[in-house]
Amino acid sequence: VAQPSDKGVKLVPPSLGVYDKYAIKWLYTPVIGAKDIWDEYRRAEKILDEKAGDPMYRYGAQQIPGYLSYGVYDPSARAEDLGDDPIKSSDYGISNLKYILPKMNEWVGAEDIDFTHRKELYDQIVAQYNRYIGHVLSQVGGIYLNYVKEGFDQKPAVPVSKDVQKASLKWVISQLRNSAWLNEPSVTSNLPLATPQSNKVCAAVAKTLASTIPENVVRAAAVAGAKNVYTIKDYYDDLYRELFASTISGRKLTPEEKTLQREILTYDAKEVRRMLTKTLTENGIDTDNWCGWNPDDLGEGNKPYQAAVSIAPIDETGSYRVAFLNRVKTLAQSKKASAPSDDRAHYEYLYARCCAALKDF
Repeated sequence: VAQPSDKGVKLVPPSLGVYDKYAIKWLYTPVIGAKDIWDEYRRAEKILDEKAGDPMYRYGAQQIPGYLSYGVYDPSARAEDLGDDPIKSSDYGISNLKYILPKMNEWVGAEDIDFTHRKELYDQIVAQYNRYIGHVLSQVGGIYLNYVKEGFDQKPAVPVSKDVQKASLKWVISQLRNSAWLNEPSVTSNLPLATPQSNKVCAAVAKTLASTIPENVVRAAAVAGAKNVYTIKDYYDDLYRELFASTISGRKLTPEEKTLQREILTYDAKEVRRMLTKTLTENGIDTDNWCGWNPDDLGEGNKPYQAAVSIAPIDETGSYRVAFLNRVKTLAQSKKASAPSDDRAHYEYLYARCCAALKDF
């Protein structure tokens, strides 16, 4: 990822990369002298086998987010990611965004008298920041998915290492805790009325941290043959430690920290209450609506996309949500009177939420 201090950097990618040339070779190299289609197949297959194990030639299957029947599990097959270290590349990318944002008026102000172009540019900066967060967050509960072949030392599913998952969660929460730079007043003060983007990003990521990520962690920990896995207990221990780091140390919370804490706790509290209800209707879900879903949407995904993998038989997320809420309840109760004055109402809310969710336990 190019940085402002780099010299002589080409600002556009090459027309063809190594994988493009690899694909062209396989598709168009004449197979001269082949005895039959099976001989041709073996020769073409050799082109693929020669690159087995080389990450430059690894094919990552397309993942389709937002569909019930598809799964998004592989952090190395993300749209628009660069390199093999999402934390490092995202740090570089975010550094560039922080460089660009305060210079926006200087660079385009004279040509943008109604601020329309700056609004478009600002929205893209926020979207790109979201994308960088997503690249790192996908490593928490991430599973590398590989095509396998007899005779080659490759497994079809390999969970991201425990250390990388822990580091990724820590990085994401640290980033969001300090994301107020997104609200650059020299830019946002001239844009249409809106909620601060740092809080909107925090709210969106908080929902993922409370919903999708725990499921992915359970799934990754259950990969056959995996050792020293990152468990759902590890995840909730780390989430508590990172999410409430300022609370535990007695520091005043940033607005972004409040959003993260509130949104994650609210989601978990609702899920705990939902566990105690008996019907979809009591959950506030329209049961008639489910009858109208297309079977293809609720069934397994079709190739070449990754099908969703259910964790229902092994899912202990509910148990750890209850334990998480109990820890937060105790912490919030201890801070209601001793926290900085601007934070006390926030802790009153967290405490009340926990009490309401846990009243039947």
